[in-house]
Amino acid sequence: MKRSFITCCIIFAFIVFASCSGSAGGKVSDDASRQEVVEQDDADAEVLEIVRGWTDVINARDYDAMERLLGPHVKFYTQVYTPAQCVDDERKALKKYPDFKVYIASGIDVLKTGENAVKASYTIHTSHGGKSKTHNAYLRLNRIDGRWYITAVSDETTDLNVARRSANIPSNALVGDFNGDGNTEYLWTDAQYDDEGYALTSPRLVSDAGFIPPLEWNEGLMGVLLVNLGSLDGSGRDFLGAIPYGLSSWCTHEAYYLKDGRWQTAVEPFTVFLGDDDTKRINRVKGKPGYVSVIYNKGDGEDFDNHIMTVKLK
Repeated sequence: MKRSFITCCIIFAFIVFASCSGSAGGKVSDDASRQEVVEQDDADAEVLEIVRGWTDVINARDYDAMERLLGPHVKFYTQVYTPAQCVDDERKALKKYPDFKVYIASGIDVLKTGENAVKASYTIHTSHGGKSKTHNAYLRLNRIDGRWYITAVSDETTDLNVARRSANIPSNALVGDFNGDGNTEYLWTDAQYDDEGYALTSPRLVSDAGFIPPLEWNEGLMGVLLVNLGSLDGSGRDFLGAIPYGLSSWCTHEAYYLKDGRWQTAVEPFTVFLGDDDTKRINRVKGKPGYVSVIYNKGDGEDFDNHIMTVKLK
């Protein structure tokens, strides 16, 4: 681990004594080195106390103490959160796994990454439901107003998975939280196309998240427009809109939501005319939970006006 720089007063003292005599200068240099080690040891001790304290507050479910350990903004695995959001995420996870415990199973390696920043790496042992796992975890800490705070929480496995996912996500992928767990998923479609742009294979829904099930559409299409419809039922999970299209601007609008690991139809498919209008076609009805308004077109080739009907979610 890199050691911190010698303070200005010690440097000044070294210069003064060195100018008087070589022997005196050597003595002060030794004192300065000892001062540097003491300062660094004090910083390390504070960091180690916070790292150990982080696992302690998790096991104790002490959410107030947990929030006091966190900086003003925290990269919490894949998301950047406020302290309150981090604590809320932890509270939800621990409520889901009430017997969850975490222990530090190794030494803690503290690496200085900046003038007021360190990374503390260590191995953790977690257990719940009779199962246990070992992870290489880390915390990043920053000194703010003279005190160390946690500014990042993650582990090597999560970082590797994020890197792999990011490398394969198309720039036009649809962004959303389709299972309502507070994390972001990316969806897109994949198919082989001929020179004229028609799908030679069935367009297939693809995701960076392993739990997202596939959807398939017919061959011969020119693509499938994916739309994030938002949380139509107020559950926090986003609904998926899908509009398969070809040469014609008259298309069928589909809508889905995830339940028990499968895509479920949210409303009956309806006809839309894809022009320059980018209006979201399905919206929640205020004051009427479980119902949505559907903006549709009649599909007779003559009536291009938008029509609205209210339907109940399936």
